[in-house]
Amino acid sequence: MDTIELLTLLLSSTVLSTFITTIINSFASRKKDALENITKERKIWRNEMRAISEEIIKSKNYNDLSICVNKLKVRINTYGIISDSPFNESHVWKEIRNFEKSKNVSEIDLEKHKRIFIEQISCLLKLDWDRSKGEIKGNVQTRLVICSLAVGFVFYSINYFLNNSINNDIIIDYLYFCIIYFLLVLLSLFMINMADKWKTKNELKVYIFIGIVAFFMISGLFFNLASNFFPKTIFEFVLLAIPVLTLLYSCEIKILIYRRNVGKFLLTSLIVTNKTEADENWEVFLPKDYKKKLQEKLPPKTKDNCENSND
Repeated sequence: MDTIELLTLLLSSTVLSTFITTIINSFASRKKDALENITKERKIWRNEMRAISEEIIKSKNYNDLSICVNKLKVRINTYGIISDSPFNESHVWKEIRNFEKSKNVSEIDLEKHKRIFIEQISCLLKLDWDRSKGEIKGNVQTRLVICSLAVGFVFYSINYFLNNSINNDIIIDYLYFCIIYFLLVLLSLFMINMADKWKTKNELKVYIFIGIVAFFMISGLFFNLASNFFPKTIFEFVLLAIPVLTLLYSCEIKILIYRRNVGKFLLTSLIVTNKTEADENWEVFLPKDYKKKLQEKLPPKTKDNCENSND
């Protein structure tokens, strides 16, 4: 193969990869800006919730606590009124309704309501902090996947042209490869960004199903349209496998971290609200022996307030 032709092809593949990388970086930059704004608002929200917690602790009677509860209402998810999802703070709204039903409360009942509100707010703060940390780590994982895909694309392109004589079929196969690889990049970004967005067992199944179907569809197109890209050596196989393995690793890590954080939040919320069993929709987040743990921790009135830790 002529050196000039080789350089032209390599330059073309580099330009194409640069174009794809630029699009991805632009997408990531916009997401970063949005995340920074959301993170700033979340910090304000956490500070306001801590201030409400301090007011709850200082409240002396029903009226004082009622003022704090009204402040709490406008800082939690209103959809929790009509839903039964802890992701919408439905358990907090239930406690608010229980408090508002009892106009005249004894000192013991008042302290009980105060304790429950404080523990619920503490758990919400901890969940939000874990979510913020998860999003930051998620960005790291997203960049890892992007870098892996970009490096795999460049090196596989170079290896492809070094081992094939240039003709129309080779060029067409390469163009198909670029198209399918770009679809794989889009799929990868979708999978990594949606790895911690599911909220029920059924949503997790849908997420996994869509990921598997899309992956095999694109893989099938890849191998059917660009048969010359079948790995022939260990080096080629590694180049093709690394991006896929990176994606699987990153998604798995995000799912494990997300499931762990949400599971702790749900388990603590069940203890605070004196429940012995979770809805089956949320059991996917909980360990298999969670009912035993609930029994060990009940009744909640002997439980110290859950720590409001930012660790």
